[in-house]
Amino acid sequence: MSLPTWLQNSIATHDKRASLVSAFTMVEVKPLPVVARYLTVAGAHVVIREITLDLSHGSDVPATFAECGGCTDAQYFEWNWDDEDLSRPEKQAKARTEARAWSQAHAETCRAIPMEG
Repeated sequence: MSLPTWLQNSIATHDKRASLVSAFTMVEVKPLPVVARYLTVAGAHVVIREITLDLSHGSDVPATFAECGGCTDAQYFEWNWDDEDLSRPEKQAKARTEARAWSQAHAETCRAIPMEG
């Protein structure tokens, strides 16, 4: 299964996510429900989603992903698996907090008109 277009476009412009996805040969992305939406000054939405990269060898890599529907700028927030001091819910909460802060700041300044379609 190929990556959804919205994720392919965002990955292409963000090296951090591109290196994560390109490190695996078979990746299936399962979008999860929207966590939050922020309205930009031009009327577009900045959407926060949690996605799971389902790797071919059976492990899942969760991530929090925010993307603007106006300018298509996006940001990826890792759940920081290297931090052994945090539990899975704490890692998720930390990524959500970072995504919300980025999304709010972006929505306050983005003047791109919402994309059609």
